[in-house]
Amino acid sequence: MTTDNLASTSENIMYNTMVKTYRDGSKQILCATKRVFREPGWESNLVYPLNLRRMGTDRERREAAEAEIRRAMWEYKMMREGKLGEGPDLPEDWDADAPWWDIDPAWWTEAEAMRKEIKDRERSWESLQRSMRRARVKVRDYCLSTDMRYFCTFTLDKSKIDRYDIKEITKKLSKWLNNQVERKGIAYVLVPELHQDGAIHFHGMLTEGLEVVDSGTIIPRGEDRPRRPHSEKQAEAWLRDGGRKVYNLPGWPYGFTTALELEGNYEAAVNYVSKYISKGLGESPDYLPCKVGGRWYYSGGALGRPDVEFFNSNMEDLQDAFGGSAHAIDLSRSLSEVEMIVVWITAAGVPR
Repeated sequence: MTTDNLASTSENIMYNTMVKTYRDGSKQILCATKRVFREPGWESNLVYPLNLRRMGTDRERREAAEAEIRRAMWEYKMMREGKLGEGPDLPEDWDADAPWWDIDPAWWTEAEAMRKEIKDRERSWESLQRSMRRARVKVRDYCLSTDMRYFCTFTLDKSKIDRYDIKEITKKLSKWLNNQVERKGIAYVLVPELHQDGAIHFHGMLTEGLEVVDSGTIIPRGEDRPRRPHSEKQAEAWLRDGGRKVYNLPGWPYGFTTALELEGNYEAAVNYVSKYISKGLGESPDYLPCKVGGRWYYSGGALGRPDVEFFNSNMEDLQDAFGGSAHAIDLSRSLSEVEMIVVWITAAGVPR
């Protein structure tokens, strides 16, 4: 037996369409103009040769580094003189004739530091955007594939725990959650969020299993805060009108909780949770909020996952078939020259 048949070309393992099917029968279709999806378990056989070529010999690396320095110096000199934006970025003979040697060393040091800071921030912002999108997809997939029962909020009591110490909070939160998974069999997804003063709290979804008690409050229809009814008659009226009863989780030892039974538009609730991940994220590299404690979300227990299939299809045909239900996705920062559409299909088979 040989291993020749274990290798495969990109045409055999790369696809331009991915279909996710969730537990309720709804589907998400992603289709791109190029083959950007790969089945799990495959790695590109181009990685090693590309890295090898990129490394080169010691002399090649040294010459490349010197050329990059000369190019950068020339660009900064042109920038200082206001000429960089005129015509092509570099003349054909820039390497031979670029007057980089007469640049003031102090100015060069300052310019290089500025250039590095700008590039680092752009790189960090783009990386943060990609990481955020992946986290939101994960949270959506988990919640849409698991029978979640409650939307919950966990807040912290300053008399019981330091609400600003993420290390202490994470340690105690993880221990408590792991205990609930082992003893009660719950599954969960929680997203951390910062109060305006920097204190931490959590929003998320839980499956059934924890003890819940009636808090005595209701969120009336059209409102977003719990209120305590003045009488049993008023409580019944609020509930008849579409109000939602608020529960507490008495097993949470570090502060206060609220729990709402998930009913009605389940997917809207999932979207609500996943949007907490990007809450406060800036629109440019000038603003780089860090992940709370280095994590977008906490998850555990027997979480479900969608069934995933890969195909090759014609994007124009899908756009014609689904019309306005095919929504374009902006991939310009991560996959240049690649266009993609997404189509959501309900459990009833209706695109939306």
